[in-house]
Amino acid sequence: MKFIGYLIIGLTVVIMVFILLKRTKQYDEYQVSILAKSLFLAGVLSIIMIPFLMIMLLSDPNYSTETIFLFATIQWVGVLVSYLFFVVRS
Repeated sequence: MKFIGYLIIGLTVVIMVFILLKRTKQYDEYQVSILAKSLFLAGVLSIIMIPFLMIMLLSDPNYSTETIFLFATIQWVGVLVSYLFFVVRS
């Protein structure tokens, strides 16, 4: 869990550095569309995963903290990677 935390913090710092360095560039409709689609995909995945997560928690509550942390980590790393890809490409 410690390394996953470092990964999330590192990705966030890299994204912030890219945003600060490329501050003056305006985004066009294509780039905004890519970002909107990736955020929409993250939202859809969370809507799909919540019932699956609840079924897993109800069937075996022993690992509820680990299961919720795994879900949150996968979703947040996915959002950060897609946003990093967006920032680097633009």
